[in-house]
Amino acid sequence: HHPRLDKVIQYIEDNVSTKLTLNDLARQASLHPTYFSNLFSQVYGIPPMRYLLLHRIHRAEKLLRSGELSIAQIAENVGFEDPFYFSRKFKQIAGVPPTAYRKFAPLER
Repeated sequence: HHPRLDKVIQYIEDNVSTKLTLNDLARQASLHPTYFSNLFSQVYGIPPMRYLLLHRIHRAEKLLRSGELSIAQIAENVGFEDPFYFSRKFKQIAGVPPTAYRKFAPLER
């Protein structure tokens, strides 16, 4: 691990519902965006924006299992302005659309 990147991971966790850019993340690490992106990829094995997307989808899976929010509310909660775009990205990563995931995933209470 890298102390500057640990700060970025926490920032992502704390701000998952807001629009985040590569520049925002690099600023948290006090690094140039290109250097930050290369360092992040080297340490975590994936680019920072991919990490952010996967984190958002993972959070959405938890919210879908809780069964309490609509798909649009979940999309907004995990940082997507457009629920249709959220559904498309969710399906790309999870393999099924959010509605199907909710239907077949065990409920978490």
